[in-house]
Amino acid sequence: MNRLTAGLIGVIVGLCLASGVYLFMKYRPGEQAVPAPVAKELQGAATVTKECQRVVTYPGREKALGVPVAPGREIAAATQLPASRYPHTVIATHTEGSGAIDLLTRRDTLPWFGLERHSAVGIAYGLRDGVSAPVIRLDGRLEVLQAKALTGELLGNVDTSGGYFVGMRVEYWLP
Repeated sequence: MNRLTAGLIGVIVGLCLASGVYLFMKYRPGEQAVPAPVAKELQGAATVTKECQRVVTYPGREKALGVPVAPGREIAAATQLPASRYPHTVIATHTEGSGAIDLLTRRDTLPWFGLERHSAVGIAYGLRDGVSAPVIRLDGRLEVLQAKALTGELLGNVDTSGGYFVGMRVEYWLP
């Protein structure tokens, strides 16, 4: 197989994968909104019930945000957090005079020690040194340990040229 044929096969495979990812992202159903747990700073704290004169709401936006429709429920506030491996806390505040509800976000510190599992699998198509034809590589990784922003991962890959790699990686997350 010459380089032109291999390159065309790579472009076709890439277009098929990109189309599949696009269709998966475009047509998969959205996640339903679920109640958020109370922040640890508020657990067990005293509460005060206040009469509310005026509240600003967004009626009819429940479906757009994935909130199950319930009688008397209207959206008062919503926010979207940036994708991050750092935990975030969302804080809702109520202004008494105007009835406005504001959402504040705070990036929390990472735990000293975590056992939360993150994993990934992937496929790659390209050229490898010492091999005359393009190769397809399958790889995977599993995060096994976290200490603040430092993680330990098990990883491995195998490719069509007969090469493989199995090992461990240490990674530091940049803020």
